[in-house]
Amino acid sequence: MHHILGIVNLDEVQDLKDVGKLGHKSHDFSHKIIEKVAKRYQSAVDDQELILSAPSYWRVETRPKGHKWHYDGCKEENGELVDNHMPWCRIGTSALLSNPDSFTGGELKFLIDDQEVIVHNHYLSGVMYSAGKHDKPLKHKVEPHKGDRTVLLMFFATKPVSKDQLKGN
Repeated sequence: MHHILGIVNLDEVQDLKDVGKLGHKSHDFSHKIIEKVAKRYQSAVDDQELILSAPSYWRVETRPKGHKWHYDGCKEENGELVDNHMPWCRIGTSALLSNPDSFTGGELKFLIDDQEVIVHNHYLSGVMYSAGKHDKPLKHKVEPHKGDRTVLLMFFATKPVSKDQLKGN
């Protein structure tokens, strides 16, 4: 799990919430704020290139019932990780767009070494984590909440590239 502080600023939050009111996923990363955020996530990955088109997508989400424990790019069956509806997803991300004072509950939790870890300082910051079944994916959940809790979610397919390729050698 990688934490990226200040991935969005207060001026960008309302624009993202407005764009997200449509409530659907988008494969179009050309919106100026979405593109900026995706580039920030890319800067934190040194051995893969994020694909900024389908199947990768982003969405702005408000989900009071939260999410149960899950992986993004796979699922667990009989103790094994197998493909799910997003087997292409190698990296998942979440950025909290709502001030934590505007809701109760809604904690983002990861299961790391069989321990629940709550993500703190998630407001205006990005959390990036491995999602693919061959990438040591992180199981995570979001607790139910009351109030205004909105997040920017991005799910990325990747192109494996060598570190030398990224450096231009």
